[in-house]
Amino acid sequence: MKQVAVIIPTYNDSIRLDKCLNALSQQSYPMEYVTVYVIDNNSSEDIQSITSKYAFCSCLLETKPGAYHARNLGLNHIPDDMSYVGFTDADCIPDPSWIENAVKVLGAEKQKAVGGKVTVFSEHYPESNLVEDYEICFAFPQETYIKSDHFAVTANLFTTLEVVKKVGPFNSELFSGGDAEWGNRMRLNNVELLYSDSVIVKHPARDSLKKITSKVHRTVGGCYQQRETNDAMRNSFGLVSLIKGFMPPIHAASKLWRDYRHIGTIRKVRLICLTTYLKFYKNYMKIKFKLGLVKTLERF
Repeated sequence: MKQVAVIIPTYNDSIRLDKCLNALSQQSYPMEYVTVYVIDNNSSEDIQSITSKYAFCSCLLETKPGAYHARNLGLNHIPDDMSYVGFTDADCIPDPSWIENAVKVLGAEKQKAVGGKVTVFSEHYPESNLVEDYEICFAFPQETYIKSDHFAVTANLFTTLEVVKKVGPFNSELFSGGDAEWGNRMRLNNVELLYSDSVIVKHPARDSLKKITSKVHRTVGGCYQQRETNDAMRNSFGLVSLIKGFMPPIHAASKLWRDYRHIGTIRKVRLICLTTYLKFYKNYMKIKFKLGLVKTLERF
């Protein structure tokens, strides 16, 4: 069996972290070959009291704010005998065969990575609210990210130690968009990135408008930081893109009507209204960043 390292950054999310680690303790892959590095990004909660319950877990402290600082600290602690490196987040629940299936997909090839399916669920099921329904329908389109943009979200990404050494650490100056930046470097280094719907983690849906607009603030800020080095991100702040940003989300509405037939008509109309609002809000934030009216960046 090959040695596997899993890196999980966390910040004041001990309850969900416990659920994540409990799911990892039930993996079909033998856990004696797995080391999980939980990186506490200077939480006020007692993270070590959670990690100490799991023999396969090592807890590290990163005081510099940002998930990419935390992931890099984990990468720096991986010994050379590790074959595979997996990434997920503290609020994710890996499927029981998550590690086993990732290792099968990667096989013996060293220049390869795999992004797995991220299934979004409501923690309040069956009483999910409108924001949760939006997240379930539209959050984490991992297959699209991989096939269109050659990156995978680090909520569910596996690769080899050789790829990590070749591509290098994450850009720790970013609070968001580092997944895309790292994926672009994988592409430049000729690393094949695959999508697999058998490599699964579950992710809780955000359940409030405040949480989802905070995510928009963070992701737009991450794009703005990379505008000088990434053509697509620079173009997203151009005039044509900003004009399109105020057009109705026809594609999203079509997807909603086509793929979610179990959702009632009134609920769909409300979801389209929310989708429209969030698209306009994202465009509004892009304009504020472009005009220099926003100076702060959101973390996590």
